[in-house]
Amino acid sequence: MAIAMTATKRKPVRSTRKPAGATPAAGGMTLIELLVSITILIVMILAFSTILVQSQRFIQVAQATRRSFSVAATISRIIRNDVRQASQNGFLAIATPTDDSPPRLILTTAGASRSLLIDANGTGTLVCYGLCDNKVGEDKKVLWRPRWVLWKFNPDGPASVVQSDVLNMDFGAVQSMARVQDPNNADTMNMIVDWAQGLNPSFTLPPTEIGHIEELWQVLAPDCSNLSITWTDGTAQDSNSLNWYGVDHQDTRRGPIIRCGNPAIETDVGAGYRALWTHHDQTIWPKAIKIRFTIADKNMPKEFRRRGDKSGLDYEVICNLGQ
Repeated sequence: MAIAMTATKRKPVRSTRKPAGATPAAGGMTLIELLVSITILIVMILAFSTILVQSQRFIQVAQATRRSFSVAATISRIIRNDVRQASQNGFLAIATPTDDSPPRLILTTAGASRSLLIDANGTGTLVCYGLCDNKVGEDKKVLWRPRWVLWKFNPDGPASVVQSDVLNMDFGAVQSMARVQDPNNADTMNMIVDWAQGLNPSFTLPPTEIGHIEELWQVLAPDCSNLSITWTDGTAQDSNSLNWYGVDHQDTRRGPIIRCGNPAIETDVGAGYRALWTHHDQTIWPKAIKIRFTIADKNMPKEFRRRGDKSGLDYEVICNLGQ
């Protein structure tokens, strides 16, 4: 009897041994990959921080420039309005106590005028421009612009007495004043110029008390410096340059500033400078007034720094008289 033999097919056995040189399956980052990733992240953070800092700086400079332009535009508009209204029936003066001190512009306007502080209507105004101290910082100056209404509230009192923003004189009194000292007339225009030139108020900006706020009618701009006031008679050095007269000891980059030397215009005040125009001779009045000033801002970059740590932008206003 034959026994049938059946052959069973054996399944191949897979080897569990890994071939030589095989790498393990990816289950994390190697140390080199981690270091490269951290380096790239640091570079991106530094680049982003630099862009952010530069953007913030650009925004600060843009905002400071915009504030400066806005203040300068307002100042320019007020100056032009005052100079345009300057009356040749009154007087105009540019004066400095010394050659090294900032100048002041003093002028009169004619016509109906109203006090800002009290119930008074005048026949003109006396306007002054100059630099005064800011009590908040020794290096800070205030662009001072008082506007006194000409209204005689005390017939027996001196002309230089002030009540709020009212000066104890009317425009008719200005017209009756002599240009120089007259034995028959003690009131002279030089006296009023001396009075306005001698005033040296100081302000607290920003204000901290009610009294400080009440003084703001005299303030045109805080933190202003390098005030220069010159004038021209319309004569020219050449086809591109006018003759400008006065005292400008701070900046002569835009052409020389010369003294006129005309006794009918410039009066002797010792070491200082004074040019005075009155209604006694209206033919010699200046054709234009040029006022330069700097508005400071701590956010201005170093490129705008002109003198030491003082930052700011320079502005120039040229005003034709009567226009």
